[in-house]
Amino acid sequence: MASEKLTKGEKSWILYDVANSAFTMLISTTIPIFFHGLTDSAGISAAQSTVVWGNITSITVLILAILSPILGALADYSGMKKKLFLLFLMVGLAGLFSLSAVTEWKAFLCLFVVARVGYSACNVFYDSMLTDVTTDEKMDMVSSHGFAWGYIGSCVPFILGIVLIFTKPFGMSTVLATQLSFLITGIWWLLLTLPLLKNVKQTHCLEDRKGKVGDAFRRLGRTFGKIRQRKDLLFYILAYFCYIDGVYTIISMATTYGNEVGIDSTQMILALLLTQFVAFPCAIWSGKLAQKYGPLRLIKIFVVAYAGICVFGFQLDKAWEFWALAVVVGMCQGGIQALSRSHFGKLIPKEESNEYFGFFDIFGKFADFLGPLILSFCASVFGASNYGILGLILLFAVGYLLLRLSEREQKKLLPGVKLPQEIAFTATLEAAQACDLAILAVPSFAVRQTSRLLAPHLREGAVVACVAKGLEQGSYADFSTVIGEEIPNCPNVILSGPSHAEEVSRGEATSIVAASHNMEAAQKVQDWLMSPAFRVYVNDDVIGVELGGALKNIIAVAAGTADGLGLGDNAKAALMTRGITEIARLGVAMGGRQETFAGLSGIGDLIVTCTSMHSRNRRFGILVGQGVPVQQALEQVGMVVEGYSCTKTARELAARMGVDMPITEQTYQVLYEGKDTAQAMRDLMERPKKNESEHVWFESQKQ
Repeated sequence: MASEKLTKGEKSWILYDVANSAFTMLISTTIPIFFHGLTDSAGISAAQSTVVWGNITSITVLILAILSPILGALADYSGMKKKLFLLFLMVGLAGLFSLSAVTEWKAFLCLFVVARVGYSACNVFYDSMLTDVTTDEKMDMVSSHGFAWGYIGSCVPFILGIVLIFTKPFGMSTVLATQLSFLITGIWWLLLTLPLLKNVKQTHCLEDRKGKVGDAFRRLGRTFGKIRQRKDLLFYILAYFCYIDGVYTIISMATTYGNEVGIDSTQMILALLLTQFVAFPCAIWSGKLAQKYGPLRLIKIFVVAYAGICVFGFQLDKAWEFWALAVVVGMCQGGIQALSRSHFGKLIPKEESNEYFGFFDIFGKFADFLGPLILSFCASVFGASNYGILGLILLFAVGYLLLRLSEREQKKLLPGVKLPQEIAFTATLEAAQACDLAILAVPSFAVRQTSRLLAPHLREGAVVACVAKGLEQGSYADFSTVIGEEIPNCPNVILSGPSHAEEVSRGEATSIVAASHNMEAAQKVQDWLMSPAFRVYVNDDVIGVELGGALKNIIAVAAGTADGLGLGDNAKAALMTRGITEIARLGVAMGGRQETFAGLSGIGDLIVTCTSMHSRNRRFGILVGQGVPVQQALEQVGMVVEGYSCTKTARELAARMGVDMPITEQTYQVLYEGKDTAQAMRDLMERPKKNESEHVWFESQKQ
């Protein structure tokens, strides 16, 4: 678990949540009431005033939705985030301070738009700064502290303002007292922003360049495309839009609904404050729990809780029930907002955080849109507002389903395995520029091409590790040679051994070998990858490790074929035993050491590949043994079967080296020449008589 101690940068970032939350409270309480008072004095009806306020709010949201991703894209360049934040901070403060000096409703409305745009634009930059001030491990905690202290902070200027409005000291009017509350909020916002301006630095950014405005627009299209490709990210954003819409609808409609069930204004204000105070410890508590259980799991729990709030709100008709609901909402509100922000921050590329948060902010801005529509529709159909509250369950249900779809699980290949949030996905190789270790986990036929594409993006000295097992077709080159040709400035390491992805991903005990001509690089990989559940050995016999890992796939196909024929364990044991013998013969002929084939990349990998149903090569062999045509069997496996292509390559290499490989030969005839599998097994059994020790290792042939 990450350390609970906060850095100066983290504390400064949290303080801005305290600073701007006061304006959030002002928007939802005092400002609308004051505006309605101004319009009433101007002879405008309450209904007309509500329409005007609703329209200007919608226009403001539209402006922000257009601006957010554009500004976010610009802010991602070096040095731009802080500059744009400061610019819109001044815009927001100028608008808010000006609100305290006007009483004409049209001017007030225009200045409100200015203040709201400045405030909301600042939040795009502020949210993205989360990736600059903290690590992925502490992100949930820091985000939760921000929201938590924000709830408390918002209450301070709000209470001061309420006291002024109700007491009217020194004989001041209600209008002047309200205007002074605007001024207090602005001063609070400004003063608590100063630590962020001083202590928070932009650490993740894109290199500054000429024409960045035009480039920012081009990046928007690319980012949208990336989000569409990232199913986990796309589903999460859509889920966020649904459930946060429901959350904001409950918040915004609470006072209206409270009035309908007979809750007076004083009780509603006190209940609102209670919600803020309850949200404070619960937000912090949520951040701590997220470190243990993960933010996504908790977000789902909060979504279910909000659905329960809707059910409880449906039957609400007593004051104590309204107070109870306020407590429950407070318990959930801070957690779901804080963790939604931090979870998104973990999913996105750090150097493009502003741009991604710009898109994220669009969905946040348009939230509180579907909910009121659902509420109004249900209320009109059933003739009661409580049915509208019940109808909000739809938003939480859809949000929950989309959250499930966003879970980082490859249901076909790794069912039940959730990829850690620390793993960030990207569609560009440029991300490799900052890497000390690049791991090539591609099919054998793609190793050279991928290495060639990767080479320009790696800094000199970075280590390239390869988990592909096979030989290059045509050249018969091992992959260490292939990678060395394409990426000559970086040492490469071959990873091999019995390591089914299904078991590794579940944290089950696994041991592998890291082989390299550069033992310093192999030892670095050993240090980086070692864990209590993942043991790494080193070896300088690169060719032996590579051939052991590649050729065992051929034997696994043969063993699977025996299983498909129903030949039993005796036959499979014989194939495995004699298989490692012919693997070693070719391996030693190619320059490998015989003891390597008795290790993890030899007999270790052979055992697991020939016996496990996780093995695609064995499954392919079983299908072939059962009479399924080869091409159809390949399609049914649904993954690359390395043993198929390796059989052809190994046969050609064995002929070139003058090495006898009878199992490989018979497997080739079955796969490429259509030989009957049963006949192939008989031919293996009926070969000329041999001494078991004869030709076991290649050195024996030379004696």
